[in-house]
Amino acid sequence: MNLAVLSREEIFADVKRTHHIIFQTTGPAPTGFISPAWGSSRALYDVLNELEYRYDTSAFPSWIMIPVMLKNALNYFGNQKMYRIFHRKDFISFLWGRRQVYKEGDVTVLPLPTNRYHVACWHTLGFVIGWERHLQLLRSCLRDVDAFYYLIHPADLMDMSDLNPIKKLPFEPRGPSLEERQKRLKEAIEVILESGREIVTMRELAVRNAP
Repeated sequence: MNLAVLSREEIFADVKRTHHIIFQTTGPAPTGFISPAWGSSRALYDVLNELEYRYDTSAFPSWIMIPVMLKNALNYFGNQKMYRIFHRKDFISFLWGRRQVYKEGDVTVLPLPTNRYHVACWHTLGFVIGWERHLQLLRSCLRDVDAFYYLIHPADLMDMSDLNPIKKLPFEPRGPSLEERQKRLKEAIEVILESGREIVTMRELAVRNAP
């Protein structure tokens, strides 16, 4: 969660190690990156350029990050990790970050889709604001953002049966059933398809929208 506040050498070691594991496991070397908790920094982009990444999705140009961080801090209440959530250097990007695609060296940055009011849209948010409002947000981002993509977290499709009941987790495992979660994902996908958007890989999206 604090990757972007590390030194360049620490970031390089962490990203390089993960890069190597993905390459060994899947065959192709990864060319796209997203930082934990959407953390970004100049040092991180220097590392991504050195490792020849083609695109990055770590930019979060939305004030929504502030309440998200407060909520995450409550999840860690009583734990020393609670205070590390606010140990960031990129607060200004949440309020004044660029919404459209831009370049950091040779890396194409695809910011998380936001509407004109800088409200970010990703699947997890639907569990917080309600699905009717979320689908309205999704439609507005589909209209406003050229390089649109829809981010889904693994936890969005998890229920209690997937979790170790003994371990204390930093997020709420209770909530909708797996069937309900599948239904909500299907609704979101249907809205995306109804927009007429062509479904492409993230790599192709980056190529098509590169400045």
